[in-house]
Amino acid sequence: MLPALVLLFPVAVVAQEAKPLATAPGTLLTIYSSARLDDFDTSRFMKSNAGQIPGLAIVQQRRTLDLNEGENALHLADIASTVDFSSLSLQPVDPGSFKVLSQSLVEAVSDPDALLRRAVGHEIIINRKSPPLGDQARTPETIHAKLLAFDQNQLVLETSNRQLPIQIIPRNAEIAEIKLMADSAAPTTRPALWARVSSTKSAPQEATLTYHASGITWHADYDILLREDSKARLNSSITILNRTGVSFDEARINLIAAAPGSNLNAASRRFAEEVGKQTYSLPQPLSLPAEAAQRVPLIDGANVAGELVLALGAADYARAPAQASNYLAIDNSSKNGLGNPLPAGRVRVMKQQAADAAPILLADDILQAAGKDELILVRLGPASQVTAKREFNERVNTDRTDAVQMIQITLHNAAEHPQRVLLIEPRQNPAAQIVEKSDDFQVQSQSLIFNVTIPANGDKTVSYSLRRPAQ
Repeated sequence: MLPALVLLFPVAVVAQEAKPLATAPGTLLTIYSSARLDDFDTSRFMKSNAGQIPGLAIVQQRRTLDLNEGENALHLADIASTVDFSSLSLQPVDPGSFKVLSQSLVEAVSDPDALLRRAVGHEIIINRKSPPLGDQARTPETIHAKLLAFDQNQLVLETSNRQLPIQIIPRNAEIAEIKLMADSAAPTTRPALWARVSSTKSAPQEATLTYHASGITWHADYDILLREDSKARLNSSITILNRTGVSFDEARINLIAAAPGSNLNAASRRFAEEVGKQTYSLPQPLSLPAEAAQRVPLIDGANVAGELVLALGAADYARAPAQASNYLAIDNSSKNGLGNPLPAGRVRVMKQQAADAAPILLADDILQAAGKDELILVRLGPASQVTAKREFNERVNTDRTDAVQMIQITLHNAAEHPQRVLLIEPRQNPAAQIVEKSDDFQVQSQSLIFNVTIPANGDKTVSYSLRRPAQ
C-alpha cells in the first residue's frame, strides 16, 4: 500500500473553473445573539469551534441567474459553511419566471481524496510521466478518461479505446497531476448550492437566496468618561464575530438580542412579537470578512449631560438587606446628543480629574437596553442609607385565563434629610397590564421607573399590580 505517496510526490489535483452563473449578491443579514453580556470573550470565540458561537444569522441575498429557456443546472457558490440546509430556499423575484425542480448542498472539500470522490463518474485528465528513452526525456502521457473508482493504490478508468475500454493504473509517483472538470470539482473550499430550475425564457433572472447560518454573533460595548464639569463622553461600538466561513460584502445588517443561552434555531417564532423592540439596524452597509471579528462605531456622544441619583435595581435587591446605590443617569434624547435605541451591553465608567490625569475605573457593569427618550442607568455604588424590602404575591383567577401579581416595596430612609430614589422595576412580561398603582411611573422598554421621595428618618411604601396571561 502506498497511502503516503500522493502527498510525498508532486501530485496536483487541479479544477478547471467554470464561468460563474451568479453575479455578486446584494445581502441582508439579521444577526441574532444569545451571548452572555458579562462573558463575551472575542479571543475565545475566535479559537473555539464555530458551532459553539452563541448566535446565528438569517442570510438573504439577491442573485442574478443566467438562465436558458427550459431546464438549467445552476451552481451557486459562496454559501456559509455553517449553513442549515433545511432553511435553504431559492425563489424568483418575479413570480413564475422560473421554478426550482431540485436543490442539493455540496459540502466543501479539503483533501485530494474528497475531490476524487466527487469526480467519480466524471471526465478527468491524467498526466503521467513517461520513462526516459536513453538520455532523452519524453513528453508526459496524457489520459482523457472517466473516473469509475479509486483507492489508495489504483485508479479505475473508462477510456474511449474500444478494445480496452477499462484501464486500471497505479496511483503512484509516476502521476504528475490529475485535472478535474468544473462540473465535478467546484466548489473546493466552501459549500455550494446545486439547483435544477426550469425557466420560461432565456434571460438573466433575479432570484432571492435565503438560509440560516450559525457561527456568527454580536455584542455591544459602552465607554463613559466622566469629567469635572458634570459632562461625559459616551462612546459605543458593536463587535460582530463572523465564523461562518464566508465573507459578506456591503451587507445591510439588523441586530437582534435574544435571551442568553437561547436555542436560536427554535426561537425565531418567539421573537416575532418583540422583534420591533429588539432590532437594531446599522445605518450603513458593512462588509464582514470571513473568520474575523469587526468593531463598528455605534454612537459618539462627546458632550453628554448626566447626574448622580439614588436608585434600586436588581443588583441592589441581591444584597441583604437591599440598599439603594448611586447610579449615573443619562437621558437618551436628541437634546442630550443621543436619541437612538441602544442595545444591552457591557459598560465601563471612568472618571478623569484633569486632561493630563490618568482615568479611574468607577464601574464595569451591564447596561440594559434603552429606547429613544428613555433613561440610561448605570450602577456605580456604594450603598446609601435607604433600605428596601420587596414582597409580592400572586392570584390566579378562577377561570385560569389570567393572573394578578401584586408587588410591594417598603423603603426606609435612615438619613436626617429626605431622599429621592428611583425604583427600577423589571418588565418581565411586556404583555402584562398594570391595573393598580400607588405612585406614577415611567414606562421604559425593559423596566418601570418609579420616582419617589422618602421623608427623613421615615418610610415610604410603593405598590402596583400586574395582570398577565396565566401560565
